[in-house]
This record gives sequence, C-alpha cells and structure tokens, in this order.
Amino acid sequence: MARAWYLKPTFADRYEQNRDESLPLLTDEQVYLETEVILGHIDLANMDEEAQLTQARTVRDMKDHMTPEMSIQEDGEAEFEKKCDKIFKPHVHVGEALRVVIRGSCYADIMDLNGRYIRIHLQLGDYWILPGGCCHRATADVLKDMKAIMMHYDAKVWIVFKCYFQIRIVLFFM
Repeated sequence: MARAWYLKPTFADRYEQNRDESLPLLTDEQVYLETEVILGHIDLANMDEEAQLTQARTVRDMKDHMTPEMSIQEDGEAEFEKKCDKIFKPHVHVGEALRVVIRGSCYADIMDLNGRYIRIHLQLGDYWILPGGCCHRATADVLKDMKAIMMHYDAKVWIVFKCYFQIRIVLFFM
C-alpha cells in the first residue's frame, strides 16, 4: 500500500524520500482530505500488460490511456534524466486522471490546499486518482525503474497546464 508524507521545503535529490521528519506519515484518508486524491491498490502480480490494463479499468472505466516507462537500465542516464525532468514539472490536467504502477516504484507529489507538497510512494498495483485541476508532479525513486498506466476519460484532458499555485477549476472544451 502507498505511503505518504509531507516533503521538506527544499531538497537536493528528487529520487530520495525527502520527508519532513517534523510531521507524521499521512493516511490515505488524510491525503484525500488535503488534496482530494484517492489512493488504492489492485493486485497486478503475475499479469501481462494487457491483463494489467483490463484490471486498471475496474478502478475507473477510462478509455484513453498510455503507458510511460522510465528505466535507467534501459534508457541510459541521459534519456532517463530527460524523462524525469519532464514529469517533475508541476502541472494540472483539466479532467480526472488515473495512474496505476505496473512495474517498479515511483513518487507522486501532490500539492495540498495550502501549497505544500505531499509525497506518495507508489509500488506495483498502487494507484492514485487525481481530480481535474490538482497540481501534481512525479518522479522515479532511488531504484530508477518504473512503468505506469495513465488513463483519462478522453484525449481532451491530456491537455497540460503549468502549475504555479494550486487551482481547482473545471474547464470545459467543446
């Protein structure tokens, strides 16, 4: 199951836990109350990728998906860092999104309603459901190997907006 905590205000290595030790670990319920992000877990052990995708759709029946992958072993250092730089930039999506880890592990950072980041450590089968307008970013952890299924209800919500502060607005595109 996912573990969550508040991040230190500043840190040098994004791949480390960087936990603010002055604050306790957060429960899934506390994460939801602070961010409206839903955390959960589904059993994906011993499944091929198609079966994992089918299982992920049992959480939310979202059709549009992609499976980004980052592995320092497969990508090499430079390409791996480039991929991590891209997803570590704070951003929002216009609609609800589902992320399911299908290999390795990673961190998801979600901005709470007070502008502080909560870091969630996600492993195989862990998922997070982001409401539209939720400022977030992600990165690999120290193992530097992860693959995730990213799902939305349709392609229109893949539109990404840079996030400089927390916003909660619903945008409609016709």
